[in-house]
Amino acid sequence: MLATKLHTAEIRANPHIEFRVKLLKRQYNALSKMLNIGRGFGWNEEEKCLIASKDVFDDWVRSHPTAAGLRNKLFPFFDDLVQIFGKKRATGAGAEITADAVEKLAAEDNAFLDALNDEDEGVKDSESIEEIGASNCQASVAAATTMKREVSSKKRPHSDDGLSNLVEEIGKVGAAYQKTAESIAAFFKREAEDNDRRMSILKK
Repeated sequence: MLATKLHTAEIRANPHIEFRVKLLKRQYNALSKMLNIGRGFGWNEEEKCLIASKDVFDDWVRSHPTAAGLRNKLFPFFDDLVQIFGKKRATGAGAEITADAVEKLAAEDNAFLDALNDEDEGVKDSESIEEIGASNCQASVAAATTMKREVSSKKRPHSDDGLSNLVEEIGKVGAAYQKTAESIAAFFKREAEDNDRRMSILKK
């Protein structure tokens, strides 16, 4: 689904976004453990990174391999990670941050993907409507033409006017149906184009 909406980015919900979320969660949990321990670990609020002596950090990594590479690694959006994954963490100032919101993140991700699916289904529906409208209209016009030929060949002077009027009305109904189907299809097409523009803006 994402590949359709963001085809130039070559991003897929699975594995790209799912992998990224798992990686950020693993890094956040590793940081939280070190900051909650406090001994030898600190947080540089300005640079948004974990600070510790090399000896202390290396000793910790031996028993906590998921922490490898996190020393002095910049996390400019760490506050956002706190809001998303947040368990209580301690910094040099002993700050206490929000409760865990992983379920909320999952719900928001699902809502986002559902919205994209709904819009994609809308586009497919519009294409189906357009195809059905064109098919029905062609069938109506073909039926009207056939009926008109039958009227001419049978030469019934008393009923010609009535049948001709009926044929004309059928043709009008077919044309009106086609126009309505085209209008509905155009509406869904505009909706899809507007969504593509929104996604393009968000991507930038």
